[in-house]
Amino acid sequence: MTSPFITENTGNVTRADLVQHLAGELKDLTLGECKALVDGFFDVIADRLVEGQAVRINGLGTFEVRQKRERPGRNLHTGEEVTIRARRVVLFHPAPTLRDRVTATMLEGND
Repeated sequence: MTSPFITENTGNVTRADLVQHLAGELKDLTLGECKALVDGFFDVIADRLVEGQAVRINGLGTFEVRQKRERPGRNLHTGEEVTIRARRVVLFHPAPTLRDRVTATMLEGND
């Protein structure tokens, strides 16, 4: 079953899809207010991650930043040894309720 606010051609949920969905659900908010709400939500998450803080959303999961060390690597096209620079990466760990929901859906589809 496809969610009503998933973009048909890609299967992705975009910010615009979220804005449209909120505007449909929250009739007393304008499209501009819904856009500000969605943008603000993502700005808060991004700001916390930039500060190095984890962001936990109950029922969805936790976003966190990890520091990766510099390490040796190899250019796959040339075989040349290269150094992969140290960097910060964002990780997502799903909440148990989300993980269980996804797993149950997968198992139902394999009957």
